Amino acid sequence: MTDDPRPHDPFPPAQATPGAVSLDKSTPAGQRQEAGASPWAAAQDAATGAANAAQQAVQGGLNSFQAQGDVAQRRLIAGLLGIFLGSLGVHKFYLGMTQAGLIMLGLTIGGWILGIVGSLVIVGAIFFVIPWAVGLLGLVEGVLYLTKSDTDFQRDYLSGRKPWL
Repeated sequence: MTDDPRPHDPFPPAQATPGAVSLDKSTPAGQRQEAGASPWAAAQDAATGAANAAQQAVQGGLNSFQAQGDVAQRRLIAGLLGIFLGSLGVHKFYLGMTQAGLIMLGLTIGGWILGIVGSLVIVGAIFFVIPWAVGLLGLVEGVLYLTKSDTDFQRDYLSGRKPWL
C-alpha cells in the first residue's frame, strides 16, 4: 500500500496511442482540451437540440389539448352556474365579466328589497318581477352556453367577452 493521499483511480487514463479514443477528453498527446473543443460537442449539441425540440413539440401538443379541455370545462361550469345561480350572476363572475355580474346581482337583490318593502304598501308585488326576469336571463344564458360549440364559446365569451346572450 502506498502513502499517496490522492484517491486511487481504478480506470487509469488511456495510453496515448495513435487512433485511440480517450474517454477523459484528453488529446492523444496527453494534453487537456477545452470543454467545447471536443469533436463530439457538436454532435452532442445537435442531439440535445433535437431532443429539446421534440419535447417542446410534445408539450405544445399537450398544451393545446389542455386548452381545448379547459374551454369545454369552463363552458360546462358556466352553463350550470347560469342555470342554477343565474339570477345572482355567478356565471358572469366565473367568466370574468364582473360588470355584468354586478348588474345581475344588483338587480336581483334590489328587486327583492323593493318587493319586500313595497309589499308593505301593496304595490311591491310588481318589483318581484325583476328578480324573476334576471333569473330567466341567467337560465337562458346557461342553456346557450351549454349548446354552443367549444370554438363558438371561446370566441364569444372567453376571447370576445360578449356580456349578454
